[in-house]
Amino acid sequence: MAHAASSSFPKRIPRVEWLWKANVDPWSLSSDEDEEEWKRYSNVETRIIEEAYVSGKNEAILDDYHIRFKPHLIQISNTNHNNQRPVKRVCRDGIEETRPLREARFMPNPINPKKPYLENYPSFLREVSKYFDVPKSSSAFELLDEQRLILLEKAAQGLIMEGKKLGKQREAEWMARELVKVKAIYEYEITTNTVQRSIARDLEVYHVCAHLYTMESFLYKEINALMRLDGDMEYKELLMSKVPTYGPFAYLLFWKRGVRKEASEKTLTVYRCANLSDELIQQYKEKYYRGMFATFPAFTSTSRNRAKAVQFGNVLFVIDIDVLKGEDVSLYSDYPDEEEVILHAGFTFEIQSCKFDGRTNKWIMHLKDHQL
Repeated sequence: MAHAASSSFPKRIPRVEWLWKANVDPWSLSSDEDEEEWKRYSNVETRIIEEAYVSGKNEAILDDYHIRFKPHLIQISNTNHNNQRPVKRVCRDGIEETRPLREARFMPNPINPKKPYLENYPSFLREVSKYFDVPKSSSAFELLDEQRLILLEKAAQGLIMEGKKLGKQREAEWMARELVKVKAIYEYEITTNTVQRSIARDLEVYHVCAHLYTMESFLYKEINALMRLDGDMEYKELLMSKVPTYGPFAYLLFWKRGVRKEASEKTLTVYRCANLSDELIQQYKEKYYRGMFATFPAFTSTSRNRAKAVQFGNVLFVIDIDVLKGEDVSLYSDYPDEEEVILHAGFTFEIQSCKFDGRTNKWIMHLKDHQL
């Protein structure tokens, strides 16, 4: 089993894209390329297609379609074989296209709870720690090896269970395989039994989880939509029902010990856009006037890049954080130009200011980590 010691971290494929022709009549022979509309597959789908393609398979099976490679690249519906579209594979030769932030990722989920924040600390991760009998502490390295292995196994199983319910079984199975790979490496490297390797293998688990979380898939959307309901009694039963399935992955993503480097920054300013109703904006204003702390219950995607964050919505959050309260995941992301920093679930803040900017026609809300 020596082969298991090699890194499982999924390498980015920045130079290869798979696209499908989205025109109403995809088989039109128009000579004007500008009239052709091509859309990208999600990057999980791209991984599935590319892995099948380079391994010499005849086709790649997705949740709604399958991609036939020979004699031509064609997308075929899994339910209606007459529904077909051309597909193409594009190599970018190392040149990555600059894209805006993903709006669905860097703005709140459409399923908004009654409040955009909590008054108290969220309960979901506490329930996960009780259910799986793992530490409540914020240090991932307090986990026993056996506990981490169980969480990896349960996380993989949970993703498949939830993916099936959403009609995303193939997508879920691919992500589950990535977790199983890193679990196999973790089991193998336990035998080295050194502190240095312990830290390295713990970090590799986090890197794989962070990479999966940054991918365009149901995973981040469903976990965050769920965790934003924390504190709303109407959804308590739903929230608790997901502890066995989404809970292990959320726990592994959250419990990473931040390590300060002597020369590194200790604070960081990040940005997040939002599209809030007048009622929700008023809640932030009231919280500001009262000088009270509030908490984001879910993982919160932010960017180091203000210019990109300001492109969407009617609110821009300017957030000062302790670097230990967020994780820069740009190195693990298939979207490195988003400059993403994930704020830990349960990030607690104080509102420093809440002003309307007539130049940008947006509310600018300055939030500050409550421990700064």
